[in-house]
Amino acid sequence: VAGAYFLPVGVSGVKRARRQGLSRVFRAIYRGCDRVIAPSQYVADDLLTRPGVRVPHTRLCVIENGVDVDDDDRMARYAGRAGSVGRWGEGCPRISVVANFFPIKGHEFLIRAVPAVLAAHPDARFVLAGEGESRAAMQALSDRLGVSARVTFPGEIPDALELMRASDLVVVPSLSEGLPITLVEAMALGRPVVTTGVGGIPEVVDDGVTARVVPPRDPEALANAMLELLADRTLADRIASQASVVARERFSAGRMVRRTQELYLGLHAG
Repeated sequence: VAGAYFLPVGVSGVKRARRQGLSRVFRAIYRGCDRVIAPSQYVADDLLTRPGVRVPHTRLCVIENGVDVDDDDRMARYAGRAGSVGRWGEGCPRISVVANFFPIKGHEFLIRAVPAVLAAHPDARFVLAGEGESRAAMQALSDRLGVSARVTFPGEIPDALELMRASDLVVVPSLSEGLPITLVEAMALGRPVVTTGVGGIPEVVDDGVTARVVPPRDPEALANAMLELLADRTLADRIASQASVVARERFSAGRMVRRTQELYLGLHAG
């Protein structure tokens, strides 16, 4: 969809020099917009201050990304298929990451945390779903660390929700984020999450309440948080339950659509 009312622009894995050149393009695009919608306050603040862009605050509006959490039949369907993804192994801890393979997604630090988890749970299985430029390097890293037998790289999968629902933990090890849809989807599905506290993520979760939040680039912290939730199922279930409530109240697709419609109608009314 692209037109006078909505122009989607995304840049991922772009080198610094090219990003600087694209700033001029973005600046021209934003000048022609009556409103710029940011998915989090973090992104809005960045647009206010980013050199070469700097969107005026009067044109900025924060509308959080929403996911389809209102369809109870759909959620029940995934709950019923929780054991159907892949060959996990009977009763083993199941940990998943759903993110394309770019350095900013932090796969390296998750993989470096795997040996510590396996020391306590040698039957644990990790599934890292996605494609991207650093996938081969991450597979090589898992080989060097001697954990490749317990880490699976299935590539792009047809149903990430099914994978997450089948997981005991979902990990978001990113180095930077605006507001990750994967995080909100995992919360809505009632899965306990370990995530880094970067970008807009602290606007979504509270450490120890709706997720375990750790610093970026810290394999030890990632491992400790995963081990804590695997060892304490009462804590994991409580975090997952509270996270599901937050996702349904604040990040439903219906709420996102209503707020966007209100913005459009306000602009049309002039």
